[in-house]
Amino acid sequence: MARSIMDRVINYYIIESLKRINNDDVYITELVNCPMKYYLRLRYPSLMVQYNFNEKILIGKLLHEGIESIIRRIISLANNNIEIEKPISLEIDGLRVIGRADIVTDSEVIEIKTTRSCNGLPHDNHMLQASIYAYALNKPSARLVYIVLNNDVRILEYYVDPITREDLEKLVMEFREAKPSPRYTWECNYCIFKAYCPNRVVNNQ
Repeated sequence: MARSIMDRVINYYIIESLKRINNDDVYITELVNCPMKYYLRLRYPSLMVQYNFNEKILIGKLLHEGIESIIRRIISLANNNIEIEKPISLEIDGLRVIGRADIVTDSEVIEIKTTRSCNGLPHDNHMLQASIYAYALNKPSARLVYIVLNNDVRILEYYVDPITREDLEKLVMEFREAKPSPRYTWECNYCIFKAYCPNRVVNNQ
């Protein structure tokens, strides 16, 4: 019997999840959020696989990749020299930090996010993520692009300067010490590890 499209999608994300949970390098997305998530990912790897089976997460990922593909085509019309899903690897005070930038041009890094609300944009962790990408890839700036998917669909853009080496080293030091944990007060509400985390903030809205 031929495999369904959904079967292929699930299998793809299983493979991607296994790559991540078996890797003890620190992802840039982990570095800019609550450091406990990294340590709990290593301790409870099966939760990451379960997380990626969530229907909303799967649809969100597919939607993000589709939107990203369209934006790539638009940018490539004006700039032929672009790189997609550019790997990033940094060694900061003995800690290997890795990531993957959505789109890289000659002059900037473009990071794409999808969201259902304009409230609180741009998010500090996303700005920090984009600034690290710009630093790592030696670009003068990064552009954070939000695709807002609600009744009033819109695209919002924010420009970010590269993080300084000093601030990046400070961020790594805080990560090693697991402070602050959580980094943002809202994180516990959405964390898949909250039931197992000693630093969980209860009933935080």
